[in-house]
Amino acid sequence: MGIKSEIPITNKNALEEVWQLYGIAMVKQAIEGCQSTAPGFALAAALVEAQFAEARARVSGEMMREAARAGYDIGRSLALHTAFKKGQPVVEIEMPDLGDEP
Repeated sequence: MGIKSEIPITNKNALEEVWQLYGIAMVKQAIEGCQSTAPGFALAAALVEAQFAEARARVSGEMMREAARAGYDIGRSLALHTAFKKGQPVVEIEMPDLGDEP
């Protein structure tokens, strides 16, 4: 088990990307909950899914850059993801403990 840390997201671009992903995720969730057979609905769902995948990729890159700016060696990280703590997005990173090192 590694050492877990939280990194506050301070970069404006990274924050914008996280909030955009959050908004797309809300739309995606709403569309998935709808059982419409209206013409074009499948296309709309596919477009939202594509936007969601693209936004996730951008956020992943921003979170890696944010961790690197904070001084973490992301190449050695065991896990890296985004979470919300007290309503604010943070990067959660897990680094190897001394017992985890080869």
